Amino acid sequence: MTAPRNILLFGGTSEGRDLTQLLADAGMQVCVSVATERGLADFATDNPRVTFRMGALSHEEKVQLMGGFDAVVDATHPYAQSISGHVRAAAAEAGVPYLRVLRPLGDTKGCLVAESLQAAMALVPEEGNVLATTGAKEVHLYQALPAYQERLVARVLNDEGSVEKCRAIGLPEEHILPGRGPFSQEDNEAVMRQFNIKTLVTKESGTSGGYPEKLAAARACGATIVVVARPEEPDGLSVDQALDLLTKNLPNDGVIWQENCPEGAK
Repeated sequence: MTAPRNILLFGGTSEGRDLTQLLADAGMQVCVSVATERGLADFATDNPRVTFRMGALSHEEKVQLMGGFDAVVDATHPYAQSISGHVRAAAAEAGVPYLRVLRPLGDTKGCLVAESLQAAMALVPEEGNVLATTGAKEVHLYQALPAYQERLVARVLNDEGSVEKCRAIGLPEEHILPGRGPFSQEDNEAVMRQFNIKTLVTKESGTSGGYPEKLAAARACGATIVVVARPEEPDGLSVDQALDLLTKNLPNDGVIWQENCPEGAK
């Protein structure tokens, strides 16, 4: 099999956007699959080698779609494991080489680390205001905190669905902070000082997700940091490693597992 010229990339991260541009610059055709209009808007490119498709796909639709490509790149969010698992399974069934692109792990030194957001609630001190930066999907879990309606400040995406989830658990409007990150250390510090935040709850979203800036701000403000650990994935590649592999010959026997990764990717 010669170097692939037609790539299907499942996006949702800055790594996916970066790799898309690099692949197009290398002369490849890239079709980017995103679930929502917001995901589509994040790809600000007019490169003629890049096309897009939007909307959710069933397993059968994924398999059928993948059959028209030389390789599948999974650049979905590191916490979206169910989505990643579906993409991987479809690629295996379609017999198309599969690559998982992941951002490097972030620092957790001095942080309280939990395996899930639900488990993280047990690590949050019983007193002091809490800044939640873990998204709106599981914001209901913060109801486990004592006096959460008075203590909790939630920073979520600036869309009505996210804001409504915060309202649904009774958060006052002034404690709902819609926005679109990543945010600078200064932005994070300003919020923490404004609301007298004593605990930050965040996901280990990596450098490109604004994670280091949140940690630096919390440390500057003397806040406790509770981190929801990233689900473990053993066979991820960096953007550069994925680009290197995609510009070389790929095996023709389906999914690329860890043993096929370049040196240093394991």
